[in-house]
Amino acid sequence: MSTSSRVIAAAGSEWDDVLSDDARTLIAQLHDEFGDRVAGAREARRDMLDAATKQGRQPGHLPPSDATAQQWSVPEVPSELRKPGIEISGPAHVTPMFINALNPGPDGERAEGDLDDDEDSASHLLSDTLLAARNRRAAVDRSLQHHDAAETGTTASNPATSRSSCTAIAACTSTNLA
Repeated sequence: MSTSSRVIAAAGSEWDDVLSDDARTLIAQLHDEFGDRVAGAREARRDMLDAATKQGRQPGHLPPSDATAQQWSVPEVPSELRKPGIEISGPAHVTPMFINALNPGPDGERAEGDLDDDEDSASHLLSDTLLAARNRRAAVDRSLQHHDAAETGTTASNPATSRSSCTAIAACTSTNLA
């Protein structure tokens, strides 16, 4: 059995462009590397919740670790990130909202970049996650379009945008000052 065939998703063949063999192989490799750790964390959470709800023992703070006991410093913010204008928008699976975040506003101004908010605002359905991935790729390719004949009969698109969706990574370093 190939690595990619181990990943079975409740998604039809219309998602094969997103759930490619390479993507399935990556998912299988991540499962192999982190599956036991995730299962252990779920079990510990279940035990903590049972203790709180069935035995009245409220959870406490985690014991000190390098992450909580050392001084932290944040590297200097790169000049690209000092520019105002990162659009923090809603989920990328809501295509019209995603297009609006990428296109200029009515005054013609546009943010330098877009950070779509799938962590807090997405529905976390597999189909929505896959559509968000497809929309991001189309935004980079400048082929993202949405036709809403039911409501307005208009088409919104982003081919003219000069920026694409991006992912922000916060980099912090721990420095032991002791």
